[in-house]
Amino acid sequence: MLIEIHCEVSTMTSQHHQTFQTCPPDLYIDNTDVPVIRPLQTVSRETPAPHSPLGLWTQWYALPKTPLMVTAEFAAAIEGPLPPLDTVLSIAAMDAAPARWTSSGEAWVVPLPLQLLGVVPIRRKNSPNARIPVWASTNFLPTEEGTGTTFESLCIGHEETVRALLKEVTRVGQHTPLRLSVRPVALSIREAEEAISENRPLPEHTTHFAPPYKFDWSRLK
Repeated sequence: MLIEIHCEVSTMTSQHHQTFQTCPPDLYIDNTDVPVIRPLQTVSRETPAPHSPLGLWTQWYALPKTPLMVTAEFAAAIEGPLPPLDTVLSIAAMDAAPARWTSSGEAWVVPLPLQLLGVVPIRRKNSPNARIPVWASTNFLPTEEGTGTTFESLCIGHEETVRALLKEVTRVGQHTPLRLSVRPVALSIREAEEAISENRPLPEHTTHFAPPYKFDWSRLK
């Protein structure tokens, strides 16, 4: 059966201009005619379909998303970088799952209630068509007012679902937060995309942790 694919091209405007191709998630799932994205598998076959990684991927992709600011507050000043928001939310999504999610050596991904900035290829010997997502979220960056105790991450996501996942977070990297909160910000989607693209690692320019696996973006030539 032939599938007519209508994809959007998203251009991330920053000091490093990037163009990514994005399509609805169902077009990525185990279809040899299009790029492949594979959400994680689940241990229990009895897991209800809506709670499986594939089910959540499809549900969360369809949710309306707006620019949000996620704030993490700590009891003492922190030195050194904190993990990016998508890493923190990915761990929370796996912790909240009713059955444990697993991965093989493939490029499996964790579904998130964030906007997809785009999808990029990775070079895997056993899965040459594998793709991984570029989520609309920044690293946690310190605020001037917090003097090292308050960090913020800008994202584009579904506020209620992001807030629910934050309730599952007990650690941000190696640190226990006093409070985690999320609030809307007065930015357009376009403005948020531009701000995010300037404050997150991009392909070919740095090593970036793409949950739940590590991939060296510099290998993409």
